[in-house]
Amino acid sequence: TLPAYQRFEYLTEPGTPTLTLPYTYKTLEGVHQSVEQVVSMLHNRSEICTFSKLQTAVQNITRKNFEMKALGQIKTIVPDDYIYRQEKNIPQYGMQLSSNYQLTVEPNLQVEDSTGPLTAEGKPMFSASLLLKRQNVFKKRLLAYLKEHHKKFLASLKIPLNVPDDKITRWHPLFQLDKVPEVVPAELPKPPEVKVYHSAKDVLEKQRGRLNPLVEKALSKVVADNEKEGTTKSQTNNVECSASTSSNQTTATMKGIPPALLAKIRAKEAQRMEEALTRKPEEDTKIKIMNKLPEIIRTLRAYPFIWSHSQKDVENHMNMLKELAPELVSVVEIKRGKYMKLDKNVDVQAVISKILNLSKAQC
Repeated sequence: TLPAYQRFEYLTEPGTPTLTLPYTYKTLEGVHQSVEQVVSMLHNRSEICTFSKLQTAVQNITRKNFEMKALGQIKTIVPDDYIYRQEKNIPQYGMQLSSNYQLTVEPNLQVEDSTGPLTAEGKPMFSASLLLKRQNVFKKRLLAYLKEHHKKFLASLKIPLNVPDDKITRWHPLFQLDKVPEVVPAELPKPPEVKVYHSAKDVLEKQRGRLNPLVEKALSKVVADNEKEGTTKSQTNNVECSASTSSNQTTATMKGIPPALLAKIRAKEAQRMEEALTRKPEEDTKIKIMNKLPEIIRTLRAYPFIWSHSQKDVENHMNMLKELAPELVSVVEIKRGKYMKLDKNVDVQAVISKILNLSKAQC
């Protein structure tokens, strides 16, 4: 068997902090956690988890409505985590046995260790470690679902971008998270069909020749009136509206620019945007430090100052300054501590220009 640090490695893998989820996706993640808690508790007690039980418990936890739609969205993200059935002769929540069909939800536990604890029915226990693992898998798949929308957005740009999903560290600036479509709910099992007459036409087709002649004549009149009304509505709704819009018109600001130059500029912007989408957070921190260095250099040359930052931040900035401009700064270490020594013979403006150019090149 694998050692524990490999079996539970997923618990120590931090997600990408810059890939935030829309509100509806965060809400769905919270609902899934509540569903997992309720289903695991009922499973370990060998109780059948009906939708009515699940709905009441989840609403008590989240203080929000929980409908079939949310359960269908969970099935879209993790289709194999639960087994859904329509069963009858099961007690409803707070009631006695019911002959109506009810939706039941059973966890599909894929346990590798068959020697673990079992429930009263002999099924594997829904352990806390398994609960954390399933929640982590759900979050990763939810993020992958969102990346598909982001991928379609990148492909729809004027200059399409093709960035691998595993290398994306942030969303495109024009990708509007608040307008991302909700997760499409998957279809859940439905109870067996029962013959129900929804209109006069249904009754007439099924009971023709068995009804009283007067009743049959009245139903035929109702059906004819309904069909006539439906034909009138369909003719009204088929009116087509055409609006001619030209998407290829150039704006006033682009007039006079050669098409070759414009294409070159757009290609360069697309390349810079692709690099920005895959840039690591550590590189962003480095760029922020580099942007602050010119002002720090000017201040150090003029007079000593007190900087309202932590010692770690000061050390990071000084180390970066020493790395980028070794001719200007040197470190002198004595018993009393470390000191920065500035060479006043070095042209400060030349050093500042060099740092600014390096910062622009990495942006």
